[in-house]
Amino acid sequence: MRKLNVVHIIGAMPVGGVERNLLRILPMMDRNKFNISMVCIRELGDLAEPLEKAGIPVVLKFMKSRYHPESLWSLAKHLKEVKADIVHCHMRRANTSGRIAAMLAGVPIRIAHERDQGLGKNTRHYLVDRILSYFNSPTLAVTQGCIDYNVKRSHISPNKFRVLYNGLDIEPFLKEQNKDEEKKKYNIPINRPIIGCVGRLHQIKNIPLLIKAFAKLKDLESKPVLLIVGEGKEESSLRELVEKLGLSDDTIFLPWQYDLPSIYATIDVFVLTSKSEG
Repeated sequence: MRKLNVVHIIGAMPVGGVERNLLRILPMMDRNKFNISMVCIRELGDLAEPLEKAGIPVVLKFMKSRYHPESLWSLAKHLKEVKADIVHCHMRRANTSGRIAAMLAGVPIRIAHERDQGLGKNTRHYLVDRILSYFNSPTLAVTQGCIDYNVKRSHISPNKFRVLYNGLDIEPFLKEQNKDEEKKKYNIPINRPIIGCVGRLHQIKNIPLLIKAFAKLKDLESKPVLLIVGEGKEESSLRELVEKLGLSDDTIFLPWQYDLPSIYATIDVFVLTSKSEG
């Protein structure tokens, strides 16, 4: 039996939860059964190189827009050239363009993967999802709640969805850590409580809510420190808000860290303020 050619399509591979999950999972696929490759349709992103080093080819097939005819045909041509048997799309942009291109290329199995509740989608997006659902394989979703929300908004039959939970190796997080040593590593105060968040600095993460809530704690006798770990377009506005609220001396910004167990060991209270998560 020949190996199946599986092409994953995504907007880009920046440092984010979905992208890190793919970087962790794809190299673990059985190479005796599958040829795995990745196509980015917006830009490559910081995790494209690590993915290639892990043995997964990554190419950029830039799309001018989600429905741009020439871009769709270029992507379809690539899928034909690699003789794709399965196209697995991730998140809104790729779920649309990837499935359309795969249909044009005659790929037999075309999968969309919903990673959150889709709060950024409008009525047109859900209409397109409903149309594409008639011609493609069942859509994967990371939780049943994610399915329920998409069914409610798109009116797609629940039978057209399947739950596939994100895989995570928890062993590194279970190892005992020396909190003081980890704090020294990142120049984090040892004798103060640490309130932290980790993730993309993006509007959907609603980090201003955390900063404003933290401002109410600045007069506590045991003064806490706010640790914000991540990168993104919102960083400058978040720093401005911190300065405006007089929190600069009590807030630490760290760029994205790959050793997350070490980071989590420094945090006493973890806060997630996202407007939407899968």
